[in-house]
Amino acid sequence: MARPRREDNKIYLHTHFNNGYIHAVSREPYEDKVTHKRKFKIVIWGKLDENNLFIPNIRFIHSFTDDERFVFPDSWNLLEVEKIKADNKPGRPSYDDNDTSRLYGSVWFLEQIADKIGLLDDLKKVFDNNKAKVEDLLTLAFYPLLSQRSYNHLATWQDIERLPSSNRKLTPPDITFITSEITEQNRMDFSTERMKRVSKDDVLAVDSTSKSTYGVELAEIRYGNNKERLPLKQTNEVIVYSLKDHLPVFWKQLPGNIPDSRTVEEIYTELEHAGFYKIPLLTDRGYSCDHVLDFLIAKGNPFLTAVKTSYKVVKDTIAMVENGELKFSIDEESGLYYLQRPLPWHYSNSNGDICKKDSIMLNLYLDDVRKAYRKKDFAIVLQRECNELNKMITEASIIENQEELSSQFRYHILHFSSEGLLVSFEENSNKIKSYLSSLGYFASISYKLKGGAIDMHKLYKLRDDQEKYFLEMKNIALDDRNRASTEKTHSGRRFIMFLTLSVVSYIKSVWSKDEKLKKIAPTVLDVIDEMKCIRCVEHNKRAKYISPFVGKQLAICEAFDLQLPKGCEPSTSKRIDSVTGKKRRGRPSKSVQD
Repeated sequence: MARPRREDNKIYLHTHFNNGYIHAVSREPYEDKVTHKRKFKIVIWGKLDENNLFIPNIRFIHSFTDDERFVFPDSWNLLEVEKIKADNKPGRPSYDDNDTSRLYGSVWFLEQIADKIGLLDDLKKVFDNNKAKVEDLLTLAFYPLLSQRSYNHLATWQDIERLPSSNRKLTPPDITFITSEITEQNRMDFSTERMKRVSKDDVLAVDSTSKSTYGVELAEIRYGNNKERLPLKQTNEVIVYSLKDHLPVFWKQLPGNIPDSRTVEEIYTELEHAGFYKIPLLTDRGYSCDHVLDFLIAKGNPFLTAVKTSYKVVKDTIAMVENGELKFSIDEESGLYYLQRPLPWHYSNSNGDICKKDSIMLNLYLDDVRKAYRKKDFAIVLQRECNELNKMITEASIIENQEELSSQFRYHILHFSSEGLLVSFEENSNKIKSYLSSLGYFASISYKLKGGAIDMHKLYKLRDDQEKYFLEMKNIALDDRNRASTEKTHSGRRFIMFLTLSVVSYIKSVWSKDEKLKKIAPTVLDVIDEMKCIRCVEHNKRAKYISPFVGKQLAICEAFDLQLPKGCEPSTSKRIDSVTGKKRRGRPSKSVQD
């Protein structure tokens, strides 16, 4: 007769011996997909030492709550479990371990930034206030900024610097477990919380970058348009970035062979699932094509997108300018010539059977200075091609691949003899005219956005912040290559990297606007590193204390509007005379003017 199922939903632990180790395990039932029989799998929750002291692993720490789900044998020593309970209780936990003095200033600074931008609150909501899990995620997010090293060194680094997971070492197996534990549900829940912080008057920039990889295990690794110009396979990473708060609000990884224009509908759908509602979008030229514009206009979503000058409506408008049918105005501040032209736009529904009409705004600009420089450069290119072709005619060498040579010298028409010799050439007037006609021009299309062409130009220039996001990702965050080899751990690492870059983006936005801060710290990493020497000292059975903040550290806290820890403030002048004990006379207070 089969053993009856337990209905109490509790986890009963027992010992399991394997290769000389004593593991604390439970047996979880599951149904075999082939035989449909009920079987059991062993789940390891920790280990026991020779004195029956239960030492929990990372799975137990992340799963443990105060609801007494775990049932332990009476003979086990549960001292470590009691410590976890104490850490989860409100109030100041007592420190009961070896005396330590670890670096803490940089970690404290990053923790304050994470709290300031709402990252900490959002993580607590997504992971049900699981303190240990949130601390471990922040530890993994901060570590690359603190050490500029891989996660292999994290456990050793925890002896040097007091990271959020201060009371437990995170070994490589622990890191694998943490990253594999993060699910798609966690990603969408977190994106929903971040989207709640986006105001309706914000503008969201959408862009992607390619991440080269040497691996082959991930399904999304494909050859594509490598933006690093490397002959490697890649994945594409899409980021939606708030131009008002200077923070990323959404991310998604896509296959390396998919062009930007094919990703808009998928990204828009997921943004809607995360609570997005008709907030203006800003994209670059990679997203500008007819079906993308049709999709966004059909949704009624405001947008601003750059378009190529080869786009038909842009070419027609440039021709009208050259013919004198349209006239430019000039902006005194930037020196740009500009015009804004309303255009009708016909689109259909997803089935293509109902035609509707709306209107868009074409913003056309001309930079005559850039046009002059590029025209000169083009003249040099033409002369260089002419010289090389004359040299080939003089040498009278046989050209084996005539098509390749013609494509190489695309602004000239080449003539070959029957023997394969280059005998003459002439300028390709059509291509030269087409190229020269668009020199110095650039354009954008806006929809349901208030403002003229110059307003749209200023708005589009805010995309520079998003480009810097990718720069920081591949440099100070050490995320220029895909380092995970399994699907589950890779998605978890993308989640953690998003936390890292959210903190970096905020620091970068404050630093870039503060000239005084730039003199103190020339880079974002210098800002973090300047705080590093502040220590947190913890002695057994004593309250911890933090060393004082001085000099540049005080200026950094002032720039980011951070409140100093109690007892770390700069000392104030003594108000009592040391000899007489009487109150010192100070400068009289200034009179307050109405």
